[in-house]
Amino acid sequence: MATTCHRRHLPCRVAISIYLLIVHYEHGALVCGDTGVVNCSKVLTSPQSTIFRIPVSALGLAYFIAMAVICIPGAWCSAAAWLAWGRIAAAIVGIAMVIYRSPRRRSSCM
Repeated sequence: MATTCHRRHLPCRVAISIYLLIVHYEHGALVCGDTGVVNCSKVLTSPQSTIFRIPVSALGLAYFIAMAVICIPGAWCSAAAWLAWGRIAAAIVGIAMVIYRSPRRRSSCM
């Protein structure tokens, strides 16, 4: 069930990551407001929008694609221990990223 849910939402997650990556470099492409409590421009241009000069949206795109590959049904049937540990490590990295980035956000994009 978890794999089905992940596959169903993957196109949206990838599309949003691609959109945010485009907006990171082309600031005029923003479709949400840039004033008030919901201020996408402020969030996407803040110092916290990058890690080691890599846009967070690029890291998110890489994460979602990697998770899609290691979570395909054939991968779940694999007996490879490194694949199981890779899924666990990727989940931990994803959770850690959310925890690390959340308190730093002063404005919200969504």
